[in-house]
Amino acid sequence: MRPRLAAPLEIRKITPVELLEQALARLDAMEPKLNALIHVDREGARSAASEAMARQEAARAAKVHWMASRSRARIYLPRNSPP
Repeated sequence: MRPRLAAPLEIRKITPVELLEQALARLDAMEPKLNALIHVDREGARSAASEAMARQEAARAAKVHWMASRSRARIYLPRNSPP
């Protein structure tokens, strides 16, 4: 089963950085009651979220470029040639 937060990330309704900030805000709200954490690597988590966002954008750009190159290739094919 897919995590329920995967869908908003996939459709870019929320970025990895925004999701992390929401999670850290919830952690800040709950930690005084739970008193369960010794250390939270916020900077490491922010760095990882930024890297994930960069990978997401790079993948999107590559997909758009591939789609554009495919459509140009189809436009210039002669009518009787195979696709």
